[in-house]
Amino acid sequence: MTRSLSLAFCVAFAGVVTAGTDWKTTLVKTPHGEFVLRVMYFSSGSSVDRPCAFIGNLEEVSGVGWRNLDLSVKLSGVSNDNPVSTDIPARIDAIGARENRDVNTKCHATMFPFVPTQTVVTFLGGTPDNEKTRASKLDEDLADYHRAQLVKLNSGSPGVFLAADRKCAEEFQQALSMDGLDRRKRMADLVLYKCGFIVDTGVHLAPLSVEALNTLHEKPAGYIQVTVADGESAGKSGWVPAKWVTGWQ
Repeated sequence: MTRSLSLAFCVAFAGVVTAGTDWKTTLVKTPHGEFVLRVMYFSSGSSVDRPCAFIGNLEEVSGVGWRNLDLSVKLSGVSNDNPVSTDIPARIDAIGARENRDVNTKCHATMFPFVPTQTVVTFLGGTPDNEKTRASKLDEDLADYHRAQLVKLNSGSPGVFLAADRKCAEEFQQALSMDGLDRRKRMADLVLYKCGFIVDTGVHLAPLSVEALNTLHEKPAGYIQVTVADGESAGKSGWVPAKWVTGWQ
């Protein structure tokens, strides 16, 4: 049975702890099934008496049991306008089909305290149960349900352009208003000069930031930064018109 968990990120600095709550849920894909990782607590280890620590909950959603499951959790954020990240090893000795397991592990302290804004989970290895390497139709439906809980991108065309910054996003929208050869040339230039990249429409997104959610509620909504949660571009971030984000309500 899936637990209802709240996320609390805590950062300690000069003996003062600041805390914020938000959801941080990541879909983890493996060759034989999928997991959902929910972060419950993280401390970046900014003081001697508060070492770097990570607590999470891992749920198997494809109906496949595992032994010796190894994952790497990368939490990224910003501290004093500088990008900061830490890699956290997560090992589960055994987890059954559709079971939950708590993940409680230490991590490498960062030089500066930070509140994570992005989570990327990498599957490193593990042994699936021999009799359950392929999920049944019921298990596949369950995995589809969990995927559906993540928000998606839909631009109304087969591909979605994720811009490197807000200005590039605005320039792409200007290109869409062009006609014929001028339109195709401008779009190609934006990709060629690394102003953004293309993903398939319908791709899932990582949980949205508070700033992004606030923008989605604005009338009219502007541009927001999102992070791709699956596919070849998983973990990459970019700017898109807020109206392209679906399933967030």
